[in-house]
Amino acid sequence: MGVPPPNHPRQVVSAALVTCMTTLRGQAARSVESDKKSSASVLSDSRPPDAREAGRGVPDAVAPESFDTEPACVPDYSWRTGVYSPEMDIDPTFLIIVGVALVIAIGIFAWHLEKKRREAIIAWAKARGYRFDARKRRNPRLDFSPFGQGHSRWTRYHLTKEFPEAVPGLDSAGFDLFEYHYAVTRRSGKSSSTSHYHFTCALVSAGLDLGDMTIRREHWGDKLVQALGFDDIDFEDHEFSKKFMVKGRDRKRVYGVIDRRMMTFLLSRGKWMIETLGDTLFVHMSGKPNVERLDRLEAFVTGFLKALPRTLVNEERERRGLPPVLDAGSAAEHHGHLGEGSRGGDE
Repeated sequence: MGVPPPNHPRQVVSAALVTCMTTLRGQAARSVESDKKSSASVLSDSRPPDAREAGRGVPDAVAPESFDTEPACVPDYSWRTGVYSPEMDIDPTFLIIVGVALVIAIGIFAWHLEKKRREAIIAWAKARGYRFDARKRRNPRLDFSPFGQGHSRWTRYHLTKEFPEAVPGLDSAGFDLFEYHYAVTRRSGKSSSTSHYHFTCALVSAGLDLGDMTIRREHWGDKLVQALGFDDIDFEDHEFSKKFMVKGRDRKRVYGVIDRRMMTFLLSRGKWMIETLGDTLFVHMSGKPNVERLDRLEAFVTGFLKALPRTLVNEERERRGLPPVLDAGSAAEHHGHLGEGSRGGDE
């Protein structure tokens, strides 16, 4: 492996650590010298005045043994210096220098990791024909669950693209993949702590009415809520009903979107949280976007749109004044149009 350039983060971090170690060695040397002087003073003054007067001319190494009095103390040999040390005297300036150097080193390392992630996302977007916008957009206003919570809300790394006939039987759908962040600060007395939450998201203009619903995996909290009488929407497929929590304002529309084929698809790709509002589909998962998550997100969204029931798609065609077609929506699978997006797991 070659030597990194002078301004490479690894070189900067190494320089910061070398500075810390140099300061540490200087501080230790000064402390050792001070400890030696202190130890010598204690040994020479540990005898009573009369003993010191009588012991003149006797070498220091044997003078204490010439008297009946015991030494005033037994030296404490420090693990750090090997000599007696009455206290660990550390210069506060040294601690400040070490703390600042560590903060700088951690910050540079985090910046380097973020730079690599951004470059990988840019390469992924270019290879797949997405337009990339790295700008941070403050306080996004969207009517979905993660938005509006906490503070310091923003989105960034927007990747936009039009997918022709994303829903078989209809025209193109617009995809917007991005990262979303918000923070929550918790206070207890005079202390406080801040937690940061990141999400990998997709906002899609599907081109047909998907109703107003939420679809996600069930967890233990949902079981407790159901026990209190707040039930979700159940389906004939007991495995699906057991694993998923589905809520919606219009049960008829919910059943119109989630048929047996859609349930099969979601059971194989069920880690994403899905929300719909009219013709807008919002899909998200906890965690910062990276190339792997973006691959999975794109595959999930395209698969979800292709798994929409034929009756739902033909209903939209009728609303637009178009005749119904047999290979609309999920029925296109029998004609070889479903594509790779709906196959494979999401584990």
